[in-house]
Amino acid sequence: MPKNLVNKTYFGEVIEVLPSGDGVIELDPEMIKSLGWEVGDILDYETKDGKIYITNLTRKNNESK
Repeated sequence: MPKNLVNKTYFGEVIEVLPSGDGVIELDPEMIKSLGWEVGDILDYETKDGKIYITNLTRKNNESK
């Protein structure tokens, strides 16, 4: 990850809440582009101190090869 993105904050919008209680969020297009993410990438998330941290598992797996 480029150093200038390490502490960058982006905002998303909850666009749907599923019957299971899970939320569907729309991520900031600038964030997606600057991180090189693509449609179909598998993401994981962690919540900590009221914030959501997202990891792109597809990219992480490709970088470790």
